[in-house]
Amino acid sequence: MDNDPYQQNNQPPYEHIPYEQPQEQPQSPYPPPPTSYMPPPYQPQQPPPYQQAAYGQPMLGYMQPPPPKKSLRWLWITLGIVGGVILLSCIGCSIASFEGFNFIKQAAGPVLTTSQYYQYIKQQDYAHAYTLVDSNVVITINGQTIANDQQSFTAAAQAVDSAHGPVTSFSVNTPGSNLTYLTVKVTRQDGTTYDVQLTFVQNGGTAKINSMDGI
Repeated sequence: MDNDPYQQNNQPPYEHIPYEQPQEQPQSPYPPPPTSYMPPPYQPQQPPPYQQAAYGQPMLGYMQPPPPKKSLRWLWITLGIVGGVILLSCIGCSIASFEGFNFIKQAAGPVLTTSQYYQYIKQQDYAHAYTLVDSNVVITINGQTIANDQQSFTAAAQAVDSAHGPVTSFSVNTPGSNLTYLTVKVTRQDGTTYDVQLTFVQNGGTAKINSMDGI
């Protein structure tokens, strides 16, 4: 019987295993992952750099102030002066026109009065015809003076109408520049033609017949 203790315990004898040095692992090109997450430090945002806008284009975010209002005082002053001149001119024209109208009325008054008078005689409207004679009128027919009143005037006019018929036409003649003395050529219905001389006076701005030698 053998006295080896390893044999008694049924254990294999110890074997020596040589030591092998571990091989180095190839280094990775990527950095190793962080062991814990760290947020980046806070950095305040800076405004974008100022950029000048192109010519003729408005800048974004910038409102151009409205242009100052121009004073129109000089315009109103000019219009006031022009309006005053026009107003004075109109007033002057009105005065001149009024004076001119009065002059024409006075100069042509006897002609207008004569035309109106014989229009009434032609229509046998003796009442209106008598309103165109002066209160001191002198009326003569065939050399005889008739009474100065409307009734006598109407009777004399109707007598001439009965003898020669009513007036059918008349024409006013102005002998020279003296319009206070006129001659009227009168034609009656029976063909009788005669001249009547008339003189005038101004009565209340209207020419009135002051004398006549016929109707």
